[in-house]
Amino acid sequence: MLKLVKNNTLVGQGSRFFIVGLCCAGVDLSVYRLMSVVLPTGIAKLLGFVCGTCLSYIFNKLWTFKKEQHSGKEVLQFAILYGGSMTANVATNHHMLILTHQNIMISFLAATGVSTVINFTGQRLWVFRQPKLPGSQL
Repeated sequence: MLKLVKNNTLVGQGSRFFIVGLCCAGVDLSVYRLMSVVLPTGIAKLLGFVCGTCLSYIFNKLWTFKKEQHSGKEVLQFAILYGGSMTANVATNHHMLILTHQNIMISFLAATGVSTVINFTGQRLWVFRQPKLPGSQL
């Protein structure tokens, strides 16, 4: 398993992304749950997502996709990607709260699932894209 996480293939990147995602989702959920006691759920969800996003950028850039150089373009692309992902996350959470009669855990998991697919695809193929070598696949 450790060997799998270390390689830079789709499976290796996916494994690292999953580990980072669990950590970031934990931060997101913790902030969301704590803040939803004193703030409207939409704002609490937004704050949780932003906290998880900050950690995601650092760990996915350096560990998941192994990009050490700094690029303003990369930061802008990440911000655009996560802006769209955040919109999808908060909207999914909102609609799931209605559908599940305010079940925060089910709503959180559904919203996280939607944004996870968007984020991994966007980071791998756009933000932290590896230079394509002749004869290689994505």
